[in-house]
Amino acid sequence: MLRIHTDTATQRITALPPTNRAPRRAGAAAGGDTLDLSPTARLFLSARQTLSALPAVRSDRVNDLQGLVSTGRYKVDGETCAAAMLPTEESEAGA
Repeated sequence: MLRIHTDTATQRITALPPTNRAPRRAGAAAGGDTLDLSPTARLFLSARQTLSALPAVRSDRVNDLQGLVSTGRYKVDGETCAAAMLPTEESEAGA
């Protein structure tokens, strides 16, 4: 039996002590456990690895915005901002 540990930094799989294990399949590794991933699980793992390689903060965008704010060129349209924060009829209806 395996236990999967997940946290924000890593994912590791560790073997648990044997308790009422099913008999080994023919072809299983002689000294260890095997793990078969479905195609969907492989795709998910690949996507997760790709996303974890991306920076958490888009530094280029932050720097651009900081420059605009510091020079007074960053303008926020109050109507657009308010509309984005308020629920619409569609979202209230569950659409």
